Amino acid sequence: MSGLQECVTCVYDAETGVFYDMVGDDGLTQYGKENAVVYADRIGAKLWAFDEAYEHMNERVRTGPSEITEEQFRDALGELPPEDWCGGGDTESFKCMERLTGQMTTIYCRLGERYFWLTDTFRKPHSEIVVQCRAFITGESCLEKSPE
Repeated sequence: MSGLQECVTCVYDAETGVFYDMVGDDGLTQYGKENAVVYADRIGAKLWAFDEAYEHMNERVRTGPSEITEEQFRDALGELPPEDWCGGGDTESFKCMERLTGQMTTIYCRLGERYFWLTDTFRKPHSEIVVQCRAFITGESCLEKSPE
């Protein structure tokens, strides 16, 4: 095996959302070079398909919008350089450049004089962020899955 990109199995704890190690074709962990089944059992984790574990990890932190104050919005805007800052007129959104896990990040949105934050993939487009925050205002459920 030449690298982790070829691994399709991992040692993952779904309860905590922690990846412990990747598993090679030989059934050994990549870092500790020990039997993956024994290792997973010893630490209370399980063997997962990597893609499923990665999606599970992302879903653990995905949230819908919550309303925040203008001060919280402005503070977040000034913490780190914003990523994908867009909008104009009555709407604006930006993403925190730091990832929470995998592809997930904190997203901030302004609709007129109201401000929101949510956790979703850094690839979520401004238009979908606005739709999701407007649905929150009207009380509709709009926690849709974003393509990764």
